[in-house]
Amino acid sequence: MQVKKEKVKQFILEAARSEFLEKGFEKASLRNIAQKANATKGNIYIYFKSKDDLFSHLIKPAEDIIMHSFDESNKNILRSIKTNEKGTLQPLEDSINETRDWCNAIMKEYDSFKLLFFSAGGSSKENFKEKLIQLYTKKSEYYYSVLGENRPEFRTKVSEMFIHTMAGTFVTMIEELILHNPNEKELEEYVEQVALFVHFGIEKMLLYERKKELNAK
Repeated sequence: MQVKKEKVKQFILEAARSEFLEKGFEKASLRNIAQKANATKGNIYIYFKSKDDLFSHLIKPAEDIIMHSFDESNKNILRSIKTNEKGTLQPLEDSINETRDWCNAIMKEYDSFKLLFFSAGGSSKENFKEKLIQLYTKKSEYYYSVLGENRPEFRTKVSEMFIHTMAGTFVTMIEELILHNPNEKELEEYVEQVALFVHFGIEKMLLYERKKELNAK
């Protein structure tokens, strides 16, 4: 009996994924989901409290990946800053690997990310992208603070507007990856280009600003 119940739940989740991807949360119908799953609306409520709860189950893998990534990144900031060579934020290879890990994680849970970023309107997750921008902003502020305390060769007084702009760019990069759904070769090209842009762009900017600051004294 337990196996049968789990199968019904899985059928509902698969039907819901299809319905939400096709119509978005707001226009999706529990009646349609039940029909696609060969179940009833009553069956859905056995496993999920509401349409929003059902949607939340489907986007949870994407949420978990994002939150875990930020937690791990924050833990490693101080160690990374202290161990890198002078004048270098981190080895280029590390930047590429981190970007690749991010992109691979997104592609592995592609439907979950697509639902979260493009189908969440009207759900409790509809403001998640703004939450992500806030997370990225807080992480960046902490990063520049720690960097300034430990690496005097960099000027780390970065404007709030710039940090928020980069946070928005980070979200856009995820959206573009989802929209284009690249093949393996295209993905690797994207990974390298994004990593190079972020790595050298930020590093050179901070070194330049510090040099300009010293020359002004």
